[in-house]
Amino acid sequence: MLFAHRRGWRITQVNPLQGRRWAQGAGRRAKTDVQDALLLAEYGKRMQPAPQEQTPPELQELDLLLRRRQDVEELPQRERNRLFNLEKHPHPPASVRQSLERTIQPLEQEFTQLEEALEAFLKEHPTLQEQQRRLRSAPGVGARSVLRLLVLLSRFRTLTAAQGTAKQLLAFLGLDPVPYRSGSSVHRPPSISKKGDKSMRALLYIAAFGGVSGRNPLGDFSSLRARHKPQKVALAAAARKILVGVGGLSLRSTFPNRSQTRFVNLAPLTITRESTMKPTPLQRRSYTRRPNKRRTGVSPVLPFRAPFGALGGFDIARC
Repeated sequence: MLFAHRRGWRITQVNPLQGRRWAQGAGRRAKTDVQDALLLAEYGKRMQPAPQEQTPPELQELDLLLRRRQDVEELPQRERNRLFNLEKHPHPPASVRQSLERTIQPLEQEFTQLEEALEAFLKEHPTLQEQQRRLRSAPGVGARSVLRLLVLLSRFRTLTAAQGTAKQLLAFLGLDPVPYRSGSSVHRPPSISKKGDKSMRALLYIAAFGGVSGRNPLGDFSSLRARHKPQKVALAAAARKILVGVGGLSLRSTFPNRSQTRFVNLAPLTITRESTMKPTPLQRRSYTRRPNKRRTGVSPVLPFRAPFGALGGFDIARC
């Protein structure tokens, strides 16, 4: 891509899996270099994907620094785990222990040097520091996640030419809901698509786990748990809300229709009956138990409980 950008070409980077699935849908079975070239040409002619701009050089350098820091951070942890397991051995060899200790020390020093290099890099780019400060204002976003979120949002902005929506951002990271339903008999609990960078999803999951405590817009986690929703469902809803919130803070944009105006809104979650679909018979299991009319002396009331897809962060219009 760098070669093409330097020559002023208009290019689009297509997801290889998406291109291959498109070829299979068109009845293409062969897989050769010539067939791939013809396939990409036909795909570009029919689909007309929008051209993509190049990511700014400073963000590319920041991305490389963060990736290297993550790699170096994982290496000493693996050695510590090996050292911990070695201590459980009844007769641990001293040479093996010394080898592990010698390996851990330089890796820790290398990690410290990378941290210093990262701080120096941010001081040279005040714009990145301002974006970092803005993202830190969102609940759940800390020092360990803010820079990686900054790179992710910048990459998304480049891929969508700054015209991306909140739904596209959630789908870009694999946090978009995937319902599975057909008629009245085929029904599975919806889940997220889990496409995109799984390490970023894990990072947002941890950010949501730490951000649900305290009085902030993520405090509705407790209300979702009170509705007997699984903890992972509630944390995924909080992670979606964090991503949508920082996306609005980063892109500084609002969107025309109702499903997109909540991009920059971090208001508390609200669930209304109008925002949900009519439940199927299989969804009625999630209803609360009817009160006993004989004991209470009043008419039984069946509180409506929103389906999975309409829970807070899982309903884009509500996040």
